Amino acid sequence: MMNKAEIFWDKRAGNFEKNPIKDEQDFLNTIEKVKIYLSETDTVLDYACGTGTVSNLIAASVKEVYAVDISPKMIAFASEKAAALKIDNIQHSKITLFEQKVLFNGYR
Repeated sequence: MMNKAEIFWDKRAGNFEKNPIKDEQDFLNTIEKVKIYLSETDTVLDYACGTGTVSNLIAASVKEVYAVDISPKMIAFASEKAAALKIDNIQHSKITLFEQKVLFNGYR
């Protein structure tokens, strides 16, 4: 059974996909600044990944990305986008804040 937060974000998933970024150039500049701190041996957690925009942009700079979100629809969009871009080092998972402790227990 879906909780209120899952329902809320599922309803917004399509709009995220249609209008994901208001100032795209500023967003891309920020991503480039982040990439400076990443290495090809890093594993990144993209928590509340939405439709996967950030995960897709940083995937080539790291070993792997764990992209998680509470919304099954957001995860579906994120998975589809990564597949279309032939990005294979992103693991997409639908997960809640409370489940994440179990999933990433001991991972540092």
